[in-house]
Amino acid sequence: PAMYVSAQAPLDAIADLRAQLAKAGTKVSVNDCVLRAIALALKQVRFKAAQLSAVVQGLFFSQRPQPA
Repeated sequence: PAMYVSAQAPLDAIADLRAQLAKAGTKVSVNDCVLRAIALALKQVRFKAAQLSAVVQGLFFSQRPQPA
């Protein structure tokens, strides 16, 4: 079982950052930048992240697979 989430966001700033880092000899992917942003955001709002995790787990475990 998996939960898929999608969103759209402008990535111009990430592209600029990647270009600057590439000039300095550091290679990073867009995924690296997104994961770091998520980690920093979760550090700032730990309580809310724990609440969201509980909600997601509740939704996940309350769903039952439908017979085919």
